[in-house]
Amino acid sequence: MGKSADRVFQILEAIGLSQKGKTHDELGSFLNIPKRSLSSVLGNLVDREYFSLNEADRPYVLGPHVLVLAGRYLSSSDMIRPGQPVIK
Repeated sequence: MGKSADRVFQILEAIGLSQKGKTHDELGSFLNIPKRSLSSVLGNLVDREYFSLNEADRPYVLGPHVLVLAGRYLSSSDMIRPGQPVIK
């Protein structure tokens, strides 16, 4: 996997597993990614709505596009199908 792609997944996991999100500085320290590289990747991910920047206290949190992908996964997952007749 390329370095940039690996960084995207590292950032996604760090923010996704955090209850309160992560600030730019926290991500840089935690993942040991240079600020300039981190800023570029985060900017692209915010533009694509994978992350949102909480203006109040400035952490990055998961954005709405992550929910879209999760919903599509769940709707096509074989794990969900056996339970659907019970839910209906």
